[in-house]
Amino acid sequence: MSLHTQSIGSGDKLALILHGILGSGRNWSSFARALSKRCPDWQFLLVDLRAHGRSPTLSPPHTVTACAGDLRTLTRQRGQAPAAVIGHSFGGKVALAYGRDFPEGLEQVWALDSQPGAQPQGMSDSDVVQVMTALRQVPLPLERREDLMPQLSAHGLSRELALWMTTNLTRNPDGPGLVWRFDLEAATALIADYFRLDLWPVLERPPHGPHWHLLQAERSERWTQDDADRIAGLPAWSPVHHHLLPDAGHWVHVDNPQGLLELLARELG
Repeated sequence: MSLHTQSIGSGDKLALILHGILGSGRNWSSFARALSKRCPDWQFLLVDLRAHGRSPTLSPPHTVTACAGDLRTLTRQRGQAPAAVIGHSFGGKVALAYGRDFPEGLEQVWALDSQPGAQPQGMSDSDVVQVMTALRQVPLPLERREDLMPQLSAHGLSRELALWMTTNLTRNPDGPGLVWRFDLEAATALIADYFRLDLWPVLERPPHGPHWHLLQAERSERWTQDDADRIAGLPAWSPVHHHLLPDAGHWVHVDNPQGLLELLARELG
């Protein structure tokens, strides 16, 4: 079974756009349409990663590396290798893993506010794990989307986050009501691997070929002093580029879409 995709643009060069955990490709559709107007030589393929959106869960293990392998299978099925892979958050680490494992033909790899190192504390104190814990308390199927808001608010989620989660409900294929668009157990395994995986060695000894772009949101709390030290320690000839996006928190395409658009359009050409 193949991953679900949405294609935007009709250029000859292919770029994959990868969403974060619990998201889907459609989260990036408005931004991709704007980017396509600026970059007519590119086709942007919005991918629902395994266990997300309209893609199947696929077989375990559910890991970042497995997601990169899924993309390889997808592009082989399409008969076209990507020239760029652009990922946000969890998707950013998948992009880095894809570049590590399949650098042939790649020109650019983008990790958008995706800290590349291991985060051993992530499974105990990260906001995404708190969200997943709250989601497990929601009895499914739900009769209406509106029923979700008070339940998530009772578990401490903000109104904005609870409202976003209502967009991740879909009709229950096995009966009445609404269920999640994602496989929660598989997503939990994916985020656990994301926190375990250290991809700094890839950036410190990158494969020949791609340029690697680390984008840090100015207001993001996901970066550490160790990250800053490692970025500063990269040699001048390194193909790794660090960008700071002003006026943005972690949700870069929502907080400063114009700044992100200008940067990507300039680098993609």
